[in-house]
Amino acid sequence: MDKAGWHKLIDNNYQLDTTDDLDTLTTELIQYLKSPDLELRDTIAYNMFARWIISHQYYDTQQLIRLIEQLIPMLSHELGNHDDDTVFGRSYAALVLSLLAYQNDRSNFMSESLVHSLLDEARNYLIGERDRRAYVDGKGWANACANTADLLKFMVRNPIIQLADAQRVIDTIAEKVVMQTKYVFHHDEDERLAQVLLSVMDLDLLSTYELEDWLKHFTDWKSAHTLDGDYNPTVHATYQNIKYFLRSVYMQMQLADSIPVAAADFEPTLLDAIGEFSL
Repeated sequence: MDKAGWHKLIDNNYQLDTTDDLDTLTTELIQYLKSPDLELRDTIAYNMFARWIISHQYYDTQQLIRLIEQLIPMLSHELGNHDDDTVFGRSYAALVLSLLAYQNDRSNFMSESLVHSLLDEARNYLIGERDRRAYVDGKGWANACANTADLLKFMVRNPIIQLADAQRVIDTIAEKVVMQTKYVFHHDEDERLAQVLLSVMDLDLLSTYELEDWLKHFTDWKSAHTLDGDYNPTVHATYQNIKYFLRSVYMQMQLADSIPVAAADFEPTLLDAIGEFSL
């Protein structure tokens, strides 16, 4: 279908005509997710999937599972590349998978094995993605870090998530935040990563001690690095990312309607860690 045909569907509230073939159009949209063309990738493909999966619920259970199976390999396609167009396919696969994870919260169509498989793939992708660009001039949003955070946020809300899963997820978040980079969080990456932690806290699986122990990822990084001496752009950027992330966690906790007792008791230690990354 050409762009005019897609825009006709958009103008019709994203509703399919009886003559449209859902599977054929889905295959086309998956290809658009890889495009450096913002209109194809975002305006058409992502927005179409959002309506068809969440609002109109056109896909049956088998189609939803097949869509997940088609998107998962895209997370690892040329993983390790950076500053090229391959990031769009990986990042937007994660973003559409976040829609599917959200839909699973509503309809519980994923098997236990698929939940764990997708959770592992999301964690591996967050760590493996080296392209930290949020917005690419002339091509629009890449935003892989934030998009994958959204996927993890919805995945951990699944009732089959256990303590070991929760610990692996928050360790993955910490590993990403302390990873040295020249890119500072400027487009809500810190807040969207913090939302993953809040979703984990809501499970009430982690003790105060386990949360405090998790903070050592950041305080240990601080002990191992110094901002004195010659300017090191990656050290300075990572320092800022940790500071922004910890502050976002604190603010998300303040904005939450309620948090478990263990998370509330964790707050003083969190504030101490924030102090270590403050003037």
